[in-house]
Amino acid sequence: MHCIDCNTHICTTCSKGHKRIPALAAHQQIPLEEALAGNTAVKRIPRCQKHVGMEIDSYCKTCTEAICAKCGIEKHPKHDFCPLSQVTGPLQVQIVDYTVTITKREQEARKAIATLDGTINEIEDHRSTAEKDIAAFVSTLYAVVDARAAILVSEMRTIGNQLRKTAIQEKGEAESATVEFREFHTFTEGMLAQGTPLDIADTYQMVRA
Repeated sequence: MHCIDCNTHICTTCSKGHKRIPALAAHQQIPLEEALAGNTAVKRIPRCQKHVGMEIDSYCKTCTEAICAKCGIEKHPKHDFCPLSQVTGPLQVQIVDYTVTITKREQEARKAIATLDGTINEIEDHRSTAEKDIAAFVSTLYAVVDARAAILVSEMRTIGNQLRKTAIQEKGEAESATVEFREFHTFTEGMLAQGTPLDIADTYQMVRA
């Protein structure tokens, strides 16, 4: 058998079950051969894209949207409803098609948002890793600079100590030379006080003799 309302082929047992279930009892069934021949129009049953297996059978006048029973409970509380069958044929098809299209686009948008969220998370992870790498590099660079600075300071102190030692030594030598010069000057003045340079020379020759 073929159920026109469900648009599916069913076995004999399911055919009998259709008639026993109140919600399915009114479904129209035809022989399978007739359905396969294509001589009978198939009833189009709109299915909710949000709730698998649920039939779109109501129209929310408040939201101007065709919905299933679960949609009505979850997202349309206290809204004004009417059976979808009360909406005129062409408008009914238009509303259902529009609702299905919007629902599919909403699902696609949610998938796109999920993908973008994943991309954003990856970017944040890369940014965090990059920040840690930069911080580690800067820390290493600071350590190298500090070590080099310590070496330069030590070398400058060593050179400074050497220069200071040399300066002190040269100062001592200059002071000694100054003392010797003063002593020589005093000696020369004393000698000149004894006579002329020629007399001094004669005295020196006499002393040598």
